[in-house]
Amino acid sequence: MKVAMLNLLGNIPIRLNSHNAGWTFCLASIIEDRSGVYPDFINDAKDIKNYDYIVINNGINYKKDQWNFFGGVQESTIEKLQELSKFKGKLISYNEEVEFDSLLKRKEITQIPDKKVYLKHTETGDNIIIGDSHSLSIFKKGYNIKRIDGKTLHGFLKDPYSYYDLNNAKKVYMYFGNIDIRFHIMRQSSPMNAIKDLCDKYAKLAWELWNNESEVFIQGLLPIEDESRKIPGTGLYKDKPFFGTQEQREQMRILFNDYMRQHSNQFNFTFVEPWLDSPLSFDDMEARQSVHVRPSSYLYKDTFVC
Repeated sequence: MKVAMLNLLGNIPIRLNSHNAGWTFCLASIIEDRSGVYPDFINDAKDIKNYDYIVINNGINYKKDQWNFFGGVQESTIEKLQELSKFKGKLISYNEEVEFDSLLKRKEITQIPDKKVYLKHTETGDNIIIGDSHSLSIFKKGYNIKRIDGKTLHGFLKDPYSYYDLNNAKKVYMYFGNIDIRFHIMRQSSPMNAIKDLCDKYAKLAWELWNNESEVFIQGLLPIEDESRKIPGTGLYKDKPFFGTQEQREQMRILFNDYMRQHSNQFNFTFVEPWLDSPLSFDDMEARQSVHVRPSSYLYKDTFVC
């Protein structure tokens, strides 16, 4: 069985300073765990015919029917669609549906495959990592992942079981809170009380999962990066890159980690210490003005990043 990964919008991202590449390697690891085959990363349409399965990976930000053709439709995309029209094997996508009909809205595209793309999910399995977009940075081989991009810890704790059937997981690895610290805690009337309340509820959830015979891990929050870092518009909240000074947010982060470390002794979960030093170096962060850690600095990169 031969398996390949293909991006219809461009090349498969593999540069280790890119959050998008983190998703590539994460997905490849999950595919290998389930099929026993590590996928080849292909960019040339002529290679498609050499495989039994093609996994379509249009990048971490792809959503159903959202084809972001920066600079127009590339000839390489048209060639890939033509080859997929002749492809005899199966097409697969993870998490996001791929329906080719919507591509016909583009005048440059006149031929699309008539094949069904089988939808699979990364989050099925006994061992689950669940968190916001930062959860990619703690992915490791042997786990599955449920990314809830943009979700705060506060929002997650309102109904944590609605996002994933946590009761049936043998190991649950949770990573939330960086967004709360960045945007929300310093807007509260009492930031310290807000941190304590969050941590108490987080620990209570860990206790519930432990009582359901799950082994629970909670990842400690990373240091705050320098305020001089430019953040793109997609990374803003209420048109602001953060709320509170770097020093204030770092104090809240330390308080959060201290509370969770203490709770771990009482509520039967493992507190996982932050793995990067303070202050957070730009060398550990994605190159393109992002708040994410780059794959070369992921916690368990040696288990799945090539």
